[in-house]
Amino acid sequence: MSNLEKRSSQRVNLKAPIKVEFPTGSVLLSETYDISDNGLYVHLSPDQIGQFTRGSVVRVQFQDLNYTAPVITAEVVRNDSNGVGLMILQTYTTGDASEVFHNDQNKVG
Repeated sequence: MSNLEKRSSQRVNLKAPIKVEFPTGSVLLSETYDISDNGLYVHLSPDQIGQFTRGSVVRVQFQDLNYTAPVITAEVVRNDSNGVGLMILQTYTTGDASEVFHNDQNKVG
């Protein structure tokens, strides 16, 4: 089954600035290429792509809005020479990416 056949929602071309935060606390600023209900594709330079490992989880937050955007937890599901594809796992409606990582680390399982 091809990637197009696996998609359950339509992708929309959208170039928007985002902040990506890794569990280590490092932050990367980039932009989306397209988005859907289930994921997004992020444009990256070749040296940035190496920071993303398939299966790893990052936090994403859209920037330059007139309000604090929700924080999205996303898994890296593919990468190529232009960027990475992220599958949305969960959306937090309050706080920023650093607050979400802090709260996740304090959860007792």
